[in-house]
Amino acid sequence: MRGQATFAGGRPAVGVTVRAFDQDVARATLLGETITDDTGQYTINFAESLFRRSPAERGGPELFVQVLAADGSLLGRSIVRRNAA
Repeated sequence: MRGQATFAGGRPAVGVTVRAFDQDVARATLLGETITDDTGQYTINFAESLFRRSPAERGGPELFVQVLAADGSLLGRSIVRRNAA
């Protein structure tokens, strides 16, 4: 997955941590994390086996991302995107 982290007003969030999760009914599973580049861009690669835990699961993950500051504090969180590509 790819994206861009920005602050309010559109300024790129440079050097922040972005974590991708799969939201299941009972819990959220960490799929991967990375640090944004000098334009706020990020790429997180993850294996299908991390979110497809049973044969009943179809499609993509119920995906959301968190953005964390250098001190680990939460800067923001996306909405959950169902069946993410």
